[in-house]
Amino acid sequence: MTLLVRAVQSADLDRVYVVMKENMLGYYQQRKEPWNEQALRRFFADLSGAVVEHKSGLAAFSFYEVHPNRLHIHTFQVAAEHQNRLIGGCLFKWYLELARVLAVGSISCAVYEQNPALVLYLRLGFEERERQAGVVHLSLAVGDPHELRHV
Repeated sequence: MTLLVRAVQSADLDRVYVVMKENMLGYYQQRKEPWNEQALRRFFADLSGAVVEHKSGLAAFSFYEVHPNRLHIHTFQVAAEHQNRLIGGCLFKWYLELARVLAVGSISCAVYEQNPALVLYLRLGFEERERQAGVVHLSLAVGDPHELRHV
């Protein structure tokens, strides 16, 4: 499988927000929150982003920011047609390498309680820090890559 992880480019953004809406709209509806793509675009515009490119196009993307001693993943999305095909694992490994290069102590993220990805994060070694308004806040200590659970 040929995959390329690279920085998000402006030409990616329309597809990024289509994938995000496909993956997240149901959660917003369950929570009775409006989908506001323009607000999301404004929020993510100032963050760093990565895209996983597959021969068929954009397969996954993520937006993140670096804090002192912590890398925070704001969103981690795999296009529906690429889910359960190890593409998310490829992007997660990229994050582990980025954390190592940045010499941060942890990677953090948050996920809706009802999102099946919660089980995957826990399997990868993330620990639950708190639950707040239906959102689970997670953290993964980053140390020796050989000590991490199987990706």
